[in-house]
Amino acid sequence: MRDYNTFEFALDGGLGLQLTDNLFIQARYILGLTEISRNAQAKNSVFQLSAGILF
Repeated sequence: MRDYNTFEFALDGGLGLQLTDNLFIQARYILGLTEISRNAQAKNSVFQLSAGILF
């Protein structure tokens, strides 16, 4: 029997900024709402940064 959850609920939010006609940056935060394990009180949390070029 597994002691970790294979499914999770989460909330996410983020912002994006187009710097020029061709360049953009984005930031996002994801907060897990469910426990990742039955034996530990821990939740996932992710912070993402990205940048890109538009063609």
